[in-house]
Amino acid sequence: MMRGNRRDFLKIGAAIAAGAALPLRARANESFISLWEYDFSVLQLATDEETAQFRILRHTDRDISYRFLDSKGRELAWRVLDSFTHSSRLKDRFDHLIVTGLSVGHDYRLQIIDNALGKVADERIFSALDTKKANGRFAILSCMHDSHDFAAGRSLMWKALADTQPDILFLIGDACYADEWSNQTEPSIWNRFVETRRNLDLYYWKRLIPVLAVWDDHDFGVNNGDTSFKLKHACKQFFEACFGWSERPAYVRGPGLASYAALFGQKFLLMDDRFFRSPRSASAQTHWGEVQEEWLFDRLGKEKNPAWIFNGNQFFGGYHKYESFERLHKTQFNRVMKRFANLEAPVAFGTGDVHFSEIMRIEPEILGYETFEFVSSSMHSFPFDVKGGIPANARRIQSTLEYNFTLFDSQVIDGAAHVNARSVGQRLAVNFTHDFVLKR
Repeated sequence: MMRGNRRDFLKIGAAIAAGAALPLRARANESFISLWEYDFSVLQLATDEETAQFRILRHTDRDISYRFLDSKGRELAWRVLDSFTHSSRLKDRFDHLIVTGLSVGHDYRLQIIDNALGKVADERIFSALDTKKANGRFAILSCMHDSHDFAAGRSLMWKALADTQPDILFLIGDACYADEWSNQTEPSIWNRFVETRRNLDLYYWKRLIPVLAVWDDHDFGVNNGDTSFKLKHACKQFFEACFGWSERPAYVRGPGLASYAALFGQKFLLMDDRFFRSPRSASAQTHWGEVQEEWLFDRLGKEKNPAWIFNGNQFFGGYHKYESFERLHKTQFNRVMKRFANLEAPVAFGTGDVHFSEIMRIEPEILGYETFEFVSSSMHSFPFDVKGGIPANARRIQSTLEYNFTLFDSQVIDGAAHVNARSVGQRLAVNFTHDFVLKR
């Protein structure tokens, strides 16, 4: 690894004071329903050099309008792509916006105008994303419980994440605990999505960061759920209302909630491990379903550049009793690993779910080269049941039980990804760090 790159990797050990993204205010929740009736919950989604997309949760009984401005105060072109609300809670609506005419290296403002008062009610700062730049910084995170029991810790975690200034965030499961405090009806699950969007600091950052998300069981609407869940189509619609985006050249939608992004000379694939998953009682067992598996390898087979495969459940989780691809769907797991081994593109894995984090070294005998699985869990949720400690794992290099996200600095040089990965906790504490080169 080049000396200059290594020095850059070390810079994120301390908070970035100048220009760091910060929450608009401390948000001490005493209930699961927002105490700020007219706050706007804003998320930046798929973003490239020219466009940015947003999902804004707003109240329908307030007369508002939107405005996008460049650094000189000139208005930019934008439009509403779609809006979504549910009949059980018509006062809440998600607006999906896209703004055009952006360029890299500039800050822009999204303003929400209170038409009745004739003033700006909310303002966010955002930027375009250079999808083709040589080195990128991204974070993976999972398990983001909105219970007030985790309020103090979660605010520290979101501030730490904002301070590291990633180019993009990947939410790889359990961004909403829709199955808790609901009775598995459409209205109650929709209510949980709305509450979560109103309760987490991420949606109130002054400076926005692009986000791509995929679900796991809690977002899916039922713990350890599979394709037999009767409300899966409704829950998919709710998830897309919160996190959905429209395709762009660098961003492609897949089966279910799967998606693909081509960023920083690398490929990122977010896999849907719930919508097509077979019930435990089924004679033919599948984790992703045949259609999604074929879509994955079609995307991977198009280029040789390094790829990241993100999934809610662990891949190499056969060492413990919890859900994992390896333990529950061994036949498809073995077939998928053989197909990875036959690709020209090297792959690494990112997962969550288990409420502890670890790095696993995957021995070269599996894929023909050394690779790694990074487990990133939890951002803020229930602690792992530590009776007897984390299950023993011969592949484990590092682990932590602290709240954390995993931050990556990655640069492709001569077809290989030179990566620094670190588990970051509250107040930017580094739980562990690991440098490696992903190549065949």
